[in-house]
Amino acid sequence: MAKAQPILGLDVHEPILANSCVIIETRLGEMLNFEPYIDNVDRVNELHQMRIAAKRLRYTMEIFQPLYTNHTPFGKEFGKATDQVKALQEHLGEIHDADVLVPRLEEHMSRLLESGHGKTKKGELKTGVHLVDLEACQGLLTLCKQVRDERVDRYRRFLNAWADLREKQVFHNLVEMLNRAADTAGATTVAGVTG
Repeated sequence: MAKAQPILGLDVHEPILANSCVIIETRLGEMLNFEPYIDNVDRVNELHQMRIAAKRLRYTMEIFQPLYTNHTPFGKEFGKATDQVKALQEHLGEIHDADVLVPRLEEHMSRLLESGHGKTKKGELKTGVHLVDLEACQGLLTLCKQVRDERVDRYRRFLNAWADLREKQVFHNLVEMLNRAADTAGATTVAGVTG
């Protein structure tokens, strides 16, 4: 698992809104670092790392939600952005679950098939039509195909959601909102991710 980036630029003399801006932008940047990999369905590790980064971003935003709700005019907007990050995280989580589950099911099926081959304890060749639980193998194969098809659908929905967020400039707007909130608190605007 990729480690979280350290938060640089925090200043105990600045208002908490300014520091929250720095923290949230750092976590957003972590997630956006994985964007170059999202168009490749086989970048399993990078998609998983993006999920972890999205989870960090979401939890960070949830920590600061009361601050934005109670002390800025941006509470609703901030909450909507948090929900959008949560939805991305859930898409990526479902994709990762499939990427982990199918190989485990295939391993189990392989062990079932293996039991019908080789030699007995007496050194004789195993023979017989009932050595392998073919029904269990068929069930596992069916389940693998079902999970794979669901992953394909979830991945498509993830890409559509990502494209929609990019088209609506959600991440850029989040950074702008964070900076406006920091400015209203008398803080200096923080340079950061604008993607």
